[in-house]
Amino acid sequence: MLADLLDHGRGLDLFERPATVAEAGEPARAVDGVVIAVVRGGEVLASDDPKVARIKEGDQLILVSSHNRRTSKP
Repeated sequence: MLADLLDHGRGLDLFERPATVAEAGEPARAVDGVVIAVVRGGEVLASDDPKVARIKEGDQLILVSSHNRRTSKP
């Protein structure tokens, strides 16, 4: 898994993107990909932090996902 992350574009990638309006109010596990952290108000919060039990509009999501699944759920 670490080799996949280190070899960008092949296998798993680490990336950041804004939360969508549709994701607001949803738990992080509802997002396509694995959310490992949320940037909210300039603070980086781990995905298991109770402050990020629900995604908010304006959050930046830091995810691990395969390079061909970088889109969010409709």
